[in-house]
Amino acid sequence: LRAVAQGKPNIALIYPDHANHVLKYEPEDRSALHAASVAAGYNAEDAKLDGQTLEIILNWLGSNITRR
Repeated sequence: LRAVAQGKPNIALIYPDHANHVLKYEPEDRSALHAASVAAGYNAEDAKLDGQTLEIILNWLGSNITRR
């Protein structure tokens, strides 16, 4: 992915510290994660989008989407 993104300013590869692969907040450190506990949190009532990820997405959109 890095090779494909190189030289393309509209592509950003960012790995937020506490976002899981569906962009929800994961409080555990990646090195401490276990499949069963991660899976249990996907549909938890209190699961929410990771705040850092949301900020990154909104900033990217603001920088790369033009209004018509």
